[in-house]
Amino acid sequence: MSPRVLVVDDEELLGKALARAFQIDGWESETSNGAAAALRVLGAGPPFDAVIVDFLMPDMHGTEVLRWLAAHHPRTKRFLMTAQLDFAREASADGLAHAVFQKPFANVLDLPKTVRPFLPCE
Repeated sequence: MSPRVLVVDDEELLGKALARAFQIDGWESETSNGAAAALRVLGAGPPFDAVIVDFLMPDMHGTEVLRWLAAHHPRTKRFLMTAQLDFAREASADGLAHAVFQKPFANVLDLPKTVRPFLPCE
């Protein structure tokens, strides 16, 4: 069974590009264009194996999504992406994020290979 990932970013083109990179790597992927929409998706279906969330979005910070995930789906691997590393390091240090990825990405195709080792062995 393919791992499932949810990509959450208010920049629709980037979200779609990241989701496509995961599909190329054999993942099932979905996108959400904001934190509130992501919480609806996360609350409505089975848990994802990984969720990658942008830090700064108009409706709420990505850390709120990570906090919800930690409480409701603690086995889901949580990742934060941002251009503002100072704030994001706190989320990683607090255990909210398993890793933080700096935007912009040099190559979006590398991201699935970076996330996969965090998953349990298949």
